[in-house]
Amino acid sequence: VSLSLSSRIQSVVLAQYESKRRATRIHEPNVSLLKFLPRSLKDQMHVQIYQPLIITHPFLNALDSYHERTLTNICGMAMSQQSLGSDEELFACGKESEHMYFVASGCLLYLEGPSPSTGTKEKKVLVGDWFCDQVLWLRWVHRGQMIGLQPCELAILDGSSFLKIVCQRGMVHEMCCRLAQCYLAAINDDMLEGCCNDLGCSTEKLDNIVSMVVTPCSSSEV
Repeated sequence: VSLSLSSRIQSVVLAQYESKRRATRIHEPNVSLLKFLPRSLKDQMHVQIYQPLIITHPFLNALDSYHERTLTNICGMAMSQQSLGSDEELFACGKESEHMYFVASGCLLYLEGPSPSTGTKEKKVLVGDWFCDQVLWLRWVHRGQMIGLQPCELAILDGSSFLKIVCQRGMVHEMCCRLAQCYLAAINDDMLEGCCNDLGCSTEKLDNIVSMVVTPCSSSEV
């Protein structure tokens, strides 16, 4: 390893260590006593932690309105938390995506493309933003790099767990299938316009898609 690369590695490692030391957060798996909570209390806790974050996404907001039980199951069985330090990488271009992310605190930087270079498109990702929702609808490979600009707290929705939950209810599964078709068409349009990345479709496009595919359920299915 060259001296210059060694120096860069050392500076990044030291910066990440200091960032984690100053911004250590306790997450649910670190509190062993929470394992003994009744399922009903755990569900209520998970809903209060995750619901305000995830309903910023139009489809998940529609689930909250029309299929509340499904959203409760998503909060309880598909969500987790992750801390990310300054200059720490969340994912890299070319890696298969497995999760959707919601920013609870901090700030990240998205670098579009296979490698940072002059002319690389950059975008700050702020509190309240989400990204990588593609993983909910289709197989997705990251098209850029995401790193922390400052210590961050993220809520993470596991794509495979989401799929298992929505498949349990026929109406919800049918909606997801219709949404996946519309979403894929929107991605193809974005690719033609040269703006297809991990940040996903615009909120306006998602609102339009959701309005076309979401079906309210009967009271017995809530």
